[in-house]
Amino acid sequence: MHMPITISTDRLRVEMLCADDTPVSHRFDRSCFITDVTLDGKHKFCVPEQYDQSRVTSFGAGICAEFVWQEISGDVRAGEKFPKFGTGLLTQIEDNAPYRMFADYELEAYPITAETGADFARFCHDIPLCMDTGAKIYREASVRDNMLTIYTTIENTGARVLQLAEYNHNFLSIDGLPVGPGYLLHIPFDGTLEKIAQCGFTQKSRGEVIPGLMLPQENKTIAWGKGMDGRTFFKETESPDILPMARYFWKLTHENSPASVEETVSFAPRRFALWGIEHCICPEVFVGIYVKPGEKQSWSRTWTFRA
Repeated sequence: MHMPITISTDRLRVEMLCADDTPVSHRFDRSCFITDVTLDGKHKFCVPEQYDQSRVTSFGAGICAEFVWQEISGDVRAGEKFPKFGTGLLTQIEDNAPYRMFADYELEAYPITAETGADFARFCHDIPLCMDTGAKIYREASVRDNMLTIYTTIENTGARVLQLAEYNHNFLSIDGLPVGPGYLLHIPFDGTLEKIAQCGFTQKSRGEVIPGLMLPQENKTIAWGKGMDGRTFFKETESPDILPMARYFWKLTHENSPASVEETVSFAPRRFALWGIEHCICPEVFVGIYVKPGEKQSWSRTWTFRA
C-alpha cells in the first residue's frame, strides 16, 4: 500500500489514493480517487460509502468517478472479457448479462501513469483494444485557493464509437454531521424536485415509502424532515427534466456548520441521481460521452469548499 497522494493550497488539503495501489473495487476509477478534503485545517467533507461493513458495499469513498457502459457487457459470453473504463478488463460471469455493480468480477487492471506536484496530480489510462474498443483517458486533479477541479479528456483509439457516461460519486457530509434536519441541498437544474417527497424509503425496501423524510422547499432546495436511522433515499432525473441553465451546479449546507460544498460542471447533465443513508449525501451528475474513432471529448468538474 502506497502513501496517499496529497495536493494542497494555503486553505485546502486533498488526499487521494495512489493509482498504483490494488483497485478498491471494479467500479471506481483509480485516478483522482479522493478520500479526504480538509478546509482551513478543520472542516471535513469526505466519508466512506459505508461505515457498517456488514452492509453491501463497493468500497467507494469521498469523491470518486465511475464510467458507465452497461450495454457493452451484453455482447460477451461467460468467461470472455469486456472493458470497464477507469478500472480494467472484467471477465463476464453470465452470458450476455448487463454489468452489475455488486457482482464478483475478475479484474485485469489497466496500467495508469501518474505525475504529481504540490497542487496537482495527473493520470493517464492507456486502455488496450478489446471488442474494437480502445482509449486513452487523461485526468487531472488540481487545487486553487478553496477549489478542487478535476479535468478529464477521453481519446478514442479504437474502431468503435464510445457511447457511455461518467459521473462522480460524492460520498459527502459536512463536518461529520449525520444526515437529517439541518441539511439543505440546492439543485437549481432539477425540474422534478417536487418528487423528492416520495423518494425516502426504508433500507430494507424501496417499496416502503417514508412520508416527510425529505421535503421540497422554495428556490429549488431540499430539506430533511426526519433523521435517517434505517432509512435511505434515491431519486433519478433524466435529461428531458434537466432545466436549461447558464451554470449547472448543486450546493450542500448545514445550519450547524459554517462550511458548505458546491459542485459546478462544464456540461449540461445527461442525468442526475441523488442517493444517501445515515452518514452521507450523494449528488451524482452524469456527463454523456460520445466519441468517434480518432476524436476526443473533454469536461471538468469544480468543487468549491467554503466556510
